[in-house]
Amino acid sequence: MDTFVTELSRARDETVMIFVQMGGTPGAGFAGVLTAVNTDYVTLVANVSTPPAGTPAPVVTVTPVPPGATIHIPISKIVALVRNTT
Repeated sequence: MDTFVTELSRARDETVMIFVQMGGTPGAGFAGVLTAVNTDYVTLVANVSTPPAGTPAPVVTVTPVPPGATIHIPISKIVALVRNTT
């Protein structure tokens, strides 16, 4: 897990897509700027104000902040990180 947190930390201040373990529509993820990383959760700032359809509230916390949202995602629920490394 430490190596994954380290990889997440390298993506700080970049636009990323994070896919989470959840019910509902598979393939839905969260896109935004990764603003914070710690051993428990990550924080994204996104241009959306609602989570993907079917996202249960206990998985992530979405706080609307005009014109977007601050999204807190537990590290334990992340299944994939997509980022541009070029």
